[in-house]
Amino acid sequence: VVPQKPLLDDYLYAPEELSSAPMPIYSTLSPPSPHPNDPLPPKHFLYPQAPVFTLRKTSAYYRGYVYVAPYSREDSIATDHYRMLRVAPPSQLTPKRVDGIDGPQYLHEPVPGCVQMVPGVPYAFEIDGDPNELHTIGAAFTFQSLRFDPDFWDIYKDTLLVIKGLRGCRKAGNTDAVFPITHWPIRTNDRSPATAPAGSKTGSYNLASTLLKGNGPGVVLPAAQVDMQDFSAQVSTVLQAASRLRRRLLRKTLSKAEFELLEFNCDDMNVVGFGGLEPTNATGSQLNLSSLGDLFKNLGIQGSPHADSNDEETARTHFMMAVDLPPNSNPGAFLLARAGLYVREVNCWIIHLVFDGTDIHSGFEPSTLLTREELKHWVETELETAWRHSEISRIGLVSYSMRSAHNRDTYMSMTPSVRFGNCGPELPPKQRFRDYATHGQEILGGQEAWANRMGRELVAQLWNGLQQCNLDLGVDVDTLSQSISFKGPEGNSVQLEPLPLHPLLDREKISRMRSQFEY
Repeated sequence: VVPQKPLLDDYLYAPEELSSAPMPIYSTLSPPSPHPNDPLPPKHFLYPQAPVFTLRKTSAYYRGYVYVAPYSREDSIATDHYRMLRVAPPSQLTPKRVDGIDGPQYLHEPVPGCVQMVPGVPYAFEIDGDPNELHTIGAAFTFQSLRFDPDFWDIYKDTLLVIKGLRGCRKAGNTDAVFPITHWPIRTNDRSPATAPAGSKTGSYNLASTLLKGNGPGVVLPAAQVDMQDFSAQVSTVLQAASRLRRRLLRKTLSKAEFELLEFNCDDMNVVGFGGLEPTNATGSQLNLSSLGDLFKNLGIQGSPHADSNDEETARTHFMMAVDLPPNSNPGAFLLARAGLYVREVNCWIIHLVFDGTDIHSGFEPSTLLTREELKHWVETELETAWRHSEISRIGLVSYSMRSAHNRDTYMSMTPSVRFGNCGPELPPKQRFRDYATHGQEILGGQEAWANRMGRELVAQLWNGLQQCNLDLGVDVDTLSQSISFKGPEGNSVQLEPLPLHPLLDREKISRMRSQFEY
């Protein structure tokens, strides 16, 4: 594939498609200079350094505006590499506890060298001064920043649906009681610290797909979790809501060019996204549960500055954070180190963030001004009437995509061995991988989405195999797809949908967009 630069003018939103949110207040965002009394970074380390971001009006982004900073391939990449190997978070990201007139309070100081993100507005680098090369860094969202958008209530309801499925809730009216996810014997992943106290549910958990290491380039397969019907149904509800959230927020973050090229790649590669058939669905869902205290002790590497090197950088990561703490507490900041951007919304307990997971990033632990007894009383009077509370004070749900699922450079565990093709002989039970045919229905979004995802895989496999052998298919590929059916919930026969991209009728589009995506 020969890379071809996409032109932003070919990917513009019509005026009626743009957000109705008002123009952002700040035209320029500059990082504050350090104060002479500010602490220096640890020896051999450096603090992040943000550029100056300038507001630009453009129809290339749904918001109608984007904060842009210059980025030089020749100069910035080498500098970034040096700095990111030595980056340390500034101490000002954690507020100071001070004594005020009405008692203790938090003092949130400006973070030298960094820019606080304005919620609801995307941030981007302009590469080498070319207005057609905007690389989106990310965006933060709160309910307040989303209130102007027509899908606000959809985002609000899906956010609460995710929290209800993770936190659990008590029966109220027509709402059934839901167990907290910690009720089930869920298994932490290999990134969780091995030093967690006995019985603690803090840690990191895989809920969708994962990359199994140790088999050459690895194997993309369904994550191993609790194989219980009620648990699977609960997680499936969470994944479907999280999938809808990610798609809506990606569209509000990325340029239209980035968003549509990502959609194309997901359809072209039949990316096994969780939660449904939408082409921007993530492949992996990581649940981070932490209590008050050091985030690194709760989450291991996930609670410190790190980069997720196996992520697909074009797909971006969606992080939803929900904190259960009283007013005037500290919900914890979030840092995007390369760009020197941070999120710190005081008295905001639900935050959505979209960013490039392959860049160094980090969350910071929440904290409260209350004593242990005061916090216990607040939980019992304010939270337990609605939620089934536990030790967990911070929920982070990370929706991300594995690079290997987007470019197919590793093994995909789609079905058990069928003895034909490239599958090889059937393995003994203890050596078999989990696969999407057997374990994927709840992860992939339910029966209909799962059936279509698997059908697309099998039809594409047949088509590509025929091309390799110079054999012709005597029927149209869409006719073939729609000749395959599955039994619906009422026992009725349901045809599969046609392929999202027809290998012959869409040949020109496929060639053009593959080149643009490769760029």
